[in-house]
Amino acid sequence: MKRLLLSLLIIISSSLLFASITIEEAEKMMMRNNTSIRSAEEAVVKAGLDLKDSKANFSPTIELSGSMTYMTDPIIGPVIMESSDIMNQMGLGSYSDQVSGYVTLYDGMENTMYMGSLSLTQPLITWGKLGKAVDLYQNILTAQSLRKDDTVAQLQAELRIRIWSLKYLEEMDVLVKEAETLSNRLVEIAKSGYENGMLLRQDYLSAQISALEVEVKKTELDKNNSSVMEGLRTLIGDYSINYEDLEMPTDESFLRKYENSDLDTLLSLATGEDNNNLKAIKNLIGAYSNQKTIAQRSLYGIPDFALQAELTYSNSRLPFIQTGWKQNDNSGLNLSIGFKTTLWDGGKAINDVNRAQSNIRDAESQYDSAVGEIRSAVISNYNGMKTNLINIDYQTQKIENLEQELENIRIGMKYGSDSESEEKQKMLEIVEAKTYLLESKIALVQNVYTLDYLTGSEIL
Repeated sequence: MKRLLLSLLIIISSSLLFASITIEEAEKMMMRNNTSIRSAEEAVVKAGLDLKDSKANFSPTIELSGSMTYMTDPIIGPVIMESSDIMNQMGLGSYSDQVSGYVTLYDGMENTMYMGSLSLTQPLITWGKLGKAVDLYQNILTAQSLRKDDTVAQLQAELRIRIWSLKYLEEMDVLVKEAETLSNRLVEIAKSGYENGMLLRQDYLSAQISALEVEVKKTELDKNNSSVMEGLRTLIGDYSINYEDLEMPTDESFLRKYENSDLDTLLSLATGEDNNNLKAIKNLIGAYSNQKTIAQRSLYGIPDFALQAELTYSNSRLPFIQTGWKQNDNSGLNLSIGFKTTLWDGGKAINDVNRAQSNIRDAESQYDSAVGEIRSAVISNYNGMKTNLINIDYQTQKIENLEQELENIRIGMKYGSDSESEEKQKMLEIVEAKTYLLESKIALVQNVYTLDYLTGSEIL
């Protein structure tokens, strides 16, 4: 029984150790670790706190302050008089000779002094500026939330582009290795033919150049593979992941998602009201509009009114704790309504209005520019999608035709009408066509997922 349990634990541990990461799991890792997403989330948090601050301005501000002072030499000391002087001041001078000694009339200030105040300030009339400030920060919060969603959608598309690219690059790597073997064999055949006088030196050099071209292709492929993998690691925030850790997708049906789509429809979707980027800019315009209203209502001579109440206390003893503090009337309550306005600041208030108007115009320009860039990206990827689909269909048919030609060559080899060189050359052509097919698929993946992102479609 113990051996059985041990075997089960080993099997479970091994399955966990070699578990592949699916696209969905990679996306969860990206949502947790990606720095761009985390930064966008924090921007939303900060915007939410700013909105709460703006709403808090409607509430009163209550402040409590206090101090305790210890005086080694109080300002007012003890008051001591002779008994005879007291009798004289009381009109009892005839008795003054009968009284002698000193009488303490006042013991002097205590060494401690406690002071405190409780104040309340409540805005009364601000001409709607507080409400406009709330609207402004609500616009900013909405814009930041939309930008976060836009960032997530963009990275979701990038994640899938990189994983599919890795899949096709790995398949290309297998083809390049096959091409390397074939080209090396063709070099051997050409060398033998040249040495036997059956081929010209030019033919031999051509075979060598073809082999070198395959080496260049292999180097470029390794570079692209490394770049895509490193980008994926950065995207999901895990730099230990390798190709073997990923579970590659197999369903290629999405590649023809937009095959029958109309360009005008895609442009309408991409530049419509549901585009997160455009909605964010619209909220930015709204924020600047509210900023302009606030600036206009803060111009010279427009007063803000507020109620202020202040409760003060000063005594040598603490209230409620020490006894005897009630005997001294050292507390007070003051109520006042005040106003504040700027009469002149060198024109800064007017500049604030003009600055807000400039910000509105700039944001409107950003909106128009964003619409233009989105339209250009949709058109470019739509045309690229159409071109790559045609290339895929072309290369697929070409490969089918080349494979038939290869079959005919192999039949001819049995009867001595065709050579091994022709066979290997045809196999090399098939490898080349398959490589072009995979390159078109990589480009098509980029087109499809970019259109998903631009049109706001669900990214699968």
